[in-house]
Amino acid sequence: KRLFTINHGNYIKYYPNQISSKEARNILNIPSDKLVFLLFGSIYSYKGFVEAIEVFKLLPSEETFLLIAGKPLDTEVVKQIKFQSKNISNILFLPQLIEDDQVQIYFNAADCVILAYQVFTTSGVALLAMSFGKASIAPNSGHFAEILNDSGAFLYNFNESNGLLKSMVLAYQ
Repeated sequence: KRLFTINHGNYIKYYPNQISSKEARNILNIPSDKLVFLLFGSIYSYKGFVEAIEVFKLLPSEETFLLIAGKPLDTEVVKQIKFQSKNISNILFLPQLIEDDQVQIYFNAADCVILAYQVFTTSGVALLAMSFGKASIAPNSGHFAEILNDSGAFLYNFNESNGLLKSMVLAYQ
């Protein structure tokens, strides 16, 4: 009698969503002909940003782009991301707090949001991606398995060593 389940709400209409993909990509100077993957949100090691970059580098660089944006909260991970993305023309790293009115720029520039979390219970970023109508790549377990499915996501086996790569290749194809 004293326990309640409260569902995590979506972000539809919470954030402005008035600019097109083309406008968003122009603002960020991202070529319009690339498949854009997005890593978004507060930067912590458990979110798998570094691992996702390593996998992204295995995709064709002339056809893909990785956008990384979020509040830098783990200085070691930020250093690793800077090292991994240094001098790579198809990776843009913006370690900064993203203001509410700017969120639309990042999500509208993206085609697919990567949620390569190593540890998780819930994910506001997954719901944010869904609110912007973006496909996601995520582990097929826990919260992600409950809210995502094959109609809007590329889910992978968390324990499979190349699961993330397989999902990114499927999204690319």
